[in-house]
Amino acid sequence: MNYEQGLAALQEIVQHRSPELLPDFSLLHFRLYDCLEREKKYGSSSDNNAERSRIVEELIRFTYDHFYLQFLDLCRSEEPTIVEKQPSSAILPSHELWTGDAAIIIQGDKYLLYEPVIIAWTPDQSALYQRAKAQQLGANRSVWLKQVQLYQATALSANWKTALEKESMLLDRLEQERRQDFPRRLAFEHNVHAATLVHTAVEGRSWAQTFGSSADPLDPYLTRLLLRSTIALCGMLRVLHSKQLFHRNLTPEGILLLDGRRALLQDVGLATWKYVPGEGPDLYRAPEQGLSNRSLAVPGASTDVYQLAMILYRFLTGEFPASHRQLLPLYSRNEAISSETDAVLQRALAFPVKERWRTIADFSSALRKTLS
Repeated sequence: MNYEQGLAALQEIVQHRSPELLPDFSLLHFRLYDCLEREKKYGSSSDNNAERSRIVEELIRFTYDHFYLQFLDLCRSEEPTIVEKQPSSAILPSHELWTGDAAIIIQGDKYLLYEPVIIAWTPDQSALYQRAKAQQLGANRSVWLKQVQLYQATALSANWKTALEKESMLLDRLEQERRQDFPRRLAFEHNVHAATLVHTAVEGRSWAQTFGSSADPLDPYLTRLLLRSTIALCGMLRVLHSKQLFHRNLTPEGILLLDGRRALLQDVGLATWKYVPGEGPDLYRAPEQGLSNRSLAVPGASTDVYQLAMILYRFLTGEFPASHRQLLPLYSRNEAISSETDAVLQRALAFPVKERWRTIADFSSALRKTLS
């Protein structure tokens, strides 16, 4: 990441578009440049790296808030695409639905869409969300394309577009922090009518493909593989939780197994989306995400704990619980499960939020101890 290039490009933009912002920018410029000079002179250090991360985050917010640009785009070698901020009252005149095998061009790169294309509308039909896996032509890599199209200027449509913008910024922040397990943002194109995000697709077999959909419990080998791969997954969730962001949409299809043993998230799920009753995957939805949620806690860290444990329960036993309030012991269906592991998962699946593991780190640590 060429921060000097980014600072020089941003300085030119500030000078030409909003010279009144020069004092604020100059302070950020000085602080980041000072960090970079210390690193060149004395080498890398944890304190300097932490300070640099804080300043870059401020520059990301500054660049986006004032110019609708991504600061890390300015730091990359290729020429960034600059989109002028436009009035928010305009309305898209027609629908542009994606279809499989269609070619989409984003910031000069061409992408061939794969089936299926996932499409969802806001309840008031003011915005459309669509998502599809694609092949980036010329680069020989798989990517995910996500788009929000606005048809009316409503609070809901604004929230959906903002959620995608925040996801783009989150992926930038994770890359800047060198969180290499997360997808990398490749492009973000937006105007008054739409926002489109392109990020890398993790290549690997999903948990659904690896552990199947049999009504029988997993054999001892696959049981150990599933539980051990869960530890790495908890590490990724812990990174999100440290930012007070929560996935809230965990499914076996969205968890990928690399190197035959390490589980990774396909994306950040609903981490940047506002909570809406009824959100999340039908089969693995936590009680507090339901439409009937009146007194339960707002979805958070324990929601991810619950969803992950429900996926494990489904694979380990070959079935879903008959009742969310009364769970049979897992070892009664799978002899490879110890009573200690069963206790950890039973607590993770507690119906009341306050009875579950408090954090994903607590859950992971307890699970790891039973596997050792």
